[in-house]
Parts: sequence; C-alpha cells; structure tokens
Amino acid sequence: MSREQFEQLTGERLPRDQELVTRGDMVPQNGQPMGMNVPQGQPVQLGQNTLLPEHVPDKQFSLKSFMPLFIGIIGLLTIGRSSGGMAAMCLGFGTMGTGILCRREMDAYKPERRAKALMTAIGGGIIGLAGLVSLLVPSLSLHAAAYSLTLSGLMLVAAPPIVRRLKLRRCTVKTRAVCIGNRKKRSSGKHHNMVYAPIWQYIAGGRAHVAYDEVYTSPKQFNEGEGTDIMVNPNDPKDIYRGSDPTAWILMVFGALMLGGGVISVLRLLGII
Repeated sequence: MSREQFEQLTGERLPRDQELVTRGDMVPQNGQPMGMNVPQGQPVQLGQNTLLPEHVPDKQFSLKSFMPLFIGIIGLLTIGRSSGGMAAMCLGFGTMGTGILCRREMDAYKPERRAKALMTAIGGGIIGLAGLVSLLVPSLSLHAAAYSLTLSGLMLVAAPPIVRRLKLRRCTVKTRAVCIGNRKKRSSGKHHNMVYAPIWQYIAGGRAHVAYDEVYTSPKQFNEGEGTDIMVNPNDPKDIYRGSDPTAWILMVFGALMLGGGVISVLRLLGII
C-alpha cells in the first residue's frame, strides 16, 4: 500500500520521516524466522514503527494453571457422579483455582483480562460453595442452587461491559486504522477451522504503528486495504480497542438465560410466584 493510499484511508497525514510497514518488513530485528525468539504477545521494534510479526504466538498459560480444573473434572467424573453437591464442588472449586492461577500469569498492563480471570474464579467459587452448602445442609440445596445460578448469570452478563469500560479507560483516542494482513491459526473447535485476526496500521502521536487484533473470526472480517475506526491508548499506542468481540455477546446471552432461570427459582422458593 502506498503512502497516498494509506493517508486517504485514514484521513491523516503521515510525517515524511515516517515509513509505512509492509508485509515484507514484518520480521524481528534479529533476523530470526517470525515467531522465534520473540517475546510472546509483545510488539517488536523496527525503526520508528511498533509492529508485531504476523506469526508471533499468543501468550500461553502454563500447564500448572489448568491443574485445578483438570482435578475438578476428574472429581466430577468419579466422586461427583454420586452427588450433585459433590459434582458442583469439584467443578466449581476447580474452575476457581484455574482462574486464580491464570490471573497471576496475565500481563499487568491488561487489567481487563485480569478482571475476566477474577470473575471466572469468583463464579467458580460461588458454584463450589453452593455444592458445599448442599452437602452440609441438604435442606438448603435448592436455595444454594437457585442463588448460585442467579449470581453466576449476573456475573456473565456484567463481565463484557466491565471489560469494555476498563479497556476504554486507557484507549481514549479515536483514529482510523487500515488492515495490512491477517494473523491466522486453527480454532479449538470440532473441525479446527482456520480463524483470522486483522493486523492494523494506523497513525497515533504523529507516528505510524502496527498492532494486532485480539479477536479471531472465521471468515475474515477484514481484507488487506480495508479500514475501520479504533480506539488507541495515547500513552501506549500499541494498546488498541476495536470493540467487536462476538464471544462477549455469547457470554451475555448465556448469562441472561442463567440469570432468568435463577431469578425464577428464587422467586418460587420465596413463594412469590
């Protein structure tokens, strides 16, 4: 893409001492193949541009972070089969432990991700506590299930807006970005389809920057040369927010169903309906 095309798409003038990043430029400074010896999830500096190589892998959590969840699933499939309360304890407390450990491994400069992990841990703890209550006081098992369903649903509904608010506290400057390519990877679904995340080039603070989108979709949302508006953190231009995450809507719908079912159950227990 030429300088003139980029300036026309973004509506901004690029300083003459700034060069645009091309796909051929997207390699680390040390000349190693993309994805090799590069800090996971972090941009690489090339000249005056901030850019992320196309195939840098996303930051992976260590196996130990998922051990509580694995143990919880094993408990669910063994001792959990004999009691609903025990099953809730195994799965709930296992999820809580994994949420806590994943939160510790997350980047401190992304509080919205840490908030997601914290809410996951709290939700798991609520379910586990409900299972414990039903075991210790069987007469309260229905109350524990109803209240835990209500609280868990409420958290799922509230999580996406909270995450969005945390992100927009940092990303306050609106600018126009142009897609210069897509990162791709295999999805974790049944068919392992290829999913894509756009790579954006934009002007912020008088400089050209490149950053990657965190939302993977199939098919591609943007092709090379297409543009959209993004929000940029003025103190850290590599930190961007586009506000299009399909999983957020899925969580909110699922949470709304849980919340509705929980509220109805609580009202019935209280004799209101």
